[in-house]
Amino acid sequence: MKETIKRIFSISVSQIIFVITFLLIVLIDGKIIINRDSDMLWHIKSGDYILANKALYGAANDPFSYLKTMQGWENHEWGSDILFSLIYKWFGFFGMVVLTASIVAFIMYIIYRYISKKNILLSIFIMIPTFIAVDTHILPRPHLFSFLFIVVWYIFIDEYYKNNKKLIYLLPIFTIICVNLHGGILYAFVIFGLFLIGILVEVII
Repeated sequence: MKETIKRIFSISVSQIIFVITFLLIVLIDGKIIINRDSDMLWHIKSGDYILANKALYGAANDPFSYLKTMQGWENHEWGSDILFSLIYKWFGFFGMVVLTASIVAFIMYIIYRYISKKNILLSIFIMIPTFIAVDTHILPRPHLFSFLFIVVWYIFIDEYYKNNKKLIYLLPIFTIICVNLHGGILYAFVIFGLFLIGILVEVII
């Protein structure tokens, strides 16, 4: 019984990092991230249109253009737009802030949790510039999913390199989900290329 209670109330450093990051964004940046960029509203309306017309990949005529209505409209971020539409419908702007904070906090959580296994100081050294780099991009927009997916992609490839072959089989499924949320997943192939370069350097040396 004591061990069960201890497990329930024991909090890891990675969990503390998640909570602190989440609260900082919600309590301090909440109003800022909603008003910083108007693109969020377009994604919400795009999601509304997709759900109403069952047009996952777009439409023959652009419903959001005044001058080019006869041109086709393609939406490669349809997955994110549907999610934004539903979150806003159910929870309003506060829901958008919570979603944004959750994604960024989860990114910080994963970075610390994975890298601290090797070196705690290294994980902190990486986390700080990472948060600074994404700070101006903490917005309720699809690119946040790419930030998260790139981190997960790195972990999948790194684990494969360390002879943990199981995760690599999830990569194709994971990638299919990613590309329908945001096109930034292409940067993950840069990570793959860097791993290949590293392997070639090791072989040569």
